[in-house]
Amino acid sequence: MTANIVLVEENAAVAEAVTRELRKLGSHVTLRLVASREELASALRGPEPDVVITAHWLSAIDGHEALLTVRGAAPDVPVIVVAPSLDEQEVVAYTREGAADCIVAEHLVRLSGAVQGAIHSRRHREEIRRAEAARLESEVRYQEIFNEAPLGIYQSTPDGRLLAANPAIARMLGYDSPEELLQRNLAEDVYWDHHDREALIARYATAGRAVGVSMLWKRRDGTPIWVELNFQPILDAQGEVVRFEGFVQDVTERRRAEEARERLAAILEATTDFVGTADAEARTLYLNRAGRRMLGIGEREDLTGRPIAMYHPPWAFEVILTDALPAAAQRGVWSGETALLHRDGTEIPVSQVVLSHRAPDGRIEYYSMVMRDLRERKRLEGQLLQSQKMEAVGRLAGGVAHDFNNIITAIVGYTDLLLEELPLDDSRREDIEEIRKIAERAAALTQQLLAFSRKQVLQPVVLDLNTVVANMDKMLRRLIGEDVDLLTVSGEELGLVRADPGQIEQVIVNLAVNARDAMPRGGRLTIETTNAELDTQYVREHVGASTGAYVMLAVSDTGVGIDASAKARMFEPFFTTKGPDKGTGLGLSTVYGIVKQSEGHIWVYSEPGQGTTFKIYLPRVAAGVAAQPLPIDAMGEAHGTETILLVEDAVPVRRLTRKVLEQFGYTVLEAEGPEQAIDICRAHAEVIDLVLTDVVMPGMSGRELAARLNELRPGVKVVYMSGYTDDAVIHHGVLAQAVAYVQKPFTPAALARKVRATLDG
Repeated sequence: MTANIVLVEENAAVAEAVTRELRKLGSHVTLRLVASREELASALRGPEPDVVITAHWLSAIDGHEALLTVRGAAPDVPVIVVAPSLDEQEVVAYTREGAADCIVAEHLVRLSGAVQGAIHSRRHREEIRRAEAARLESEVRYQEIFNEAPLGIYQSTPDGRLLAANPAIARMLGYDSPEELLQRNLAEDVYWDHHDREALIARYATAGRAVGVSMLWKRRDGTPIWVELNFQPILDAQGEVVRFEGFVQDVTERRRAEEARERLAAILEATTDFVGTADAEARTLYLNRAGRRMLGIGEREDLTGRPIAMYHPPWAFEVILTDALPAAAQRGVWSGETALLHRDGTEIPVSQVVLSHRAPDGRIEYYSMVMRDLRERKRLEGQLLQSQKMEAVGRLAGGVAHDFNNIITAIVGYTDLLLEELPLDDSRREDIEEIRKIAERAAALTQQLLAFSRKQVLQPVVLDLNTVVANMDKMLRRLIGEDVDLLTVSGEELGLVRADPGQIEQVIVNLAVNARDAMPRGGRLTIETTNAELDTQYVREHVGASTGAYVMLAVSDTGVGIDASAKARMFEPFFTTKGPDKGTGLGLSTVYGIVKQSEGHIWVYSEPGQGTTFKIYLPRVAAGVAAQPLPIDAMGEAHGTETILLVEDAVPVRRLTRKVLEQFGYTVLEAEGPEQAIDICRAHAEVIDLVLTDVVMPGMSGRELAARLNELRPGVKVVYMSGYTDDAVIHHGVLAQAVAYVQKPFTPAALARKVRATLDG
């Protein structure tokens, strides 16, 4: 770019730094260095600079004085302040005084951009002022011509010299009086191109009569003017041209209006919204290209006079007829939601605006209508509502599972204790074992509910999904049967993910079982892995997704597919399309919960009869992190003699837990809540080796209680137990390191091993 810049600076190093930065603007930038008010004033008296850059503080002048000097001498010249540092008050002061920008030394790289922006802003303002002045001048001139004499009349010699001109044409061409036009040559002083007059005379000679034409003339100041010219020769008795007479009308504004209409028509044809007009009887006048596409109507088909009722389903046209048109007629505008009717019978939901346009006499002349296709918005709204419904159901399921886990813990625990006490030949063992089996089935259901509600405890490690899928190959082939072909497509250079291996295996198994059931006569099951990037376009179209780097796990089948109604509910707990005794309806809800709790995203693509593909996106971990094996809890002797403080508000669980611990040799101090636990800790004189506490309790969480007890018993070990997660102990369902935790429902043996491992750890 070309720029003339003045720099107010006395420090050579700073000046050099500024000069280096300004070189980015190109070779056509000139820089003048000044260091005092006198030098600055002198620079402003010459060719006005495009920008002034001033230091904040100099020995002869400071930044504020420099800014005021520029404002007084050249108000339009932008000023940029450069300083080693500026506090907020100084920046505000400079801004109030009219500085274009303030840049500190550490951000000097901004200078070239700031200079360029300031110059562009200034030139833009000047263009706006010139355009506004031209517009006002044109309006004034047009108004004078219109009010006084819109038709100009002139006479000229055969060679084009003006012999006579009326005041209207003088004003039209910008002359003060008709006399100033006399003896001027049309070709040189009026015609925009002098060849136009030669072409006009040639047309007359060919036609042998008067010629009417639109032409471009120029005013006295050189600006163009469009005119409609009626050009006629006057002949003498011998048939020679004595003079020419012309009748001129200024049509510049009309041409501009026509050009504006052409631009508007181009815009209307380019927009993706339905735009149309109809007369007062609701008959078609105009329909743009997007509207024709939405209705399935060809671009060449003439629609003039057709009733707009044909564009809408009956119910929507009833809304337009009884509500939209009367409201637009009364208030000028109506807006609402209706529908269009495609020629193939498809209804298209639209948001619609109807405007009424009146003739000068006040009657409705025509209506204009703008409609926007709402199918995509409706689809996204449906996704959002479904997501919100799943969240609400998840919260309910998590709460139910938490309470149910306490009950199952007691059932499983007491049946295990009874089985240990009964002889092997006791006839009652069979009934008790049956009770335990039923309890285990209930525990499995609660775990699935916890997975769906994202309240189970995950133990994630860094995984290679290719390895997980490969390790499951044999098991999956046995699971799906011989009539289903299993194809594995492993992505190359696949990224790693952080997830719970057991939960990922459960996801694959559940999807494989569903795929097998969808292919009763056999088919193909494909498991694919690949790296993926989710961009903003994908996120806009898929509620709940986030942009970023992912690893995709896709499970596809060639089965019966899923219809729209089933697809809308497929992740809901207990929803199933299978027959009685064919499933619990928790498989896909479990998959959904595991993926969401693993901070992933799941989407299904399916059509009836076309098979189904589930795509799961798990966040990719940073490069350089290695895959890890799943940690294994230490096993060993579970008995002990230590003292344990048990804190549990659920009575059945507390009683069972105390009985189990005492059977394994421990001394148990029992508390039914946090406050009682604190009192026991204060009153008990002997050592307390470990605190076994529920996570979620009234009044105080297990984590808060542990912190309080640590103040009374520094270093006391803690084991947490719960039916679902709690952010006080577990962040988003992921077990924190160095936290001992036992998930309800637990068996007596599992509880004892966890307590022993924590005491020995």
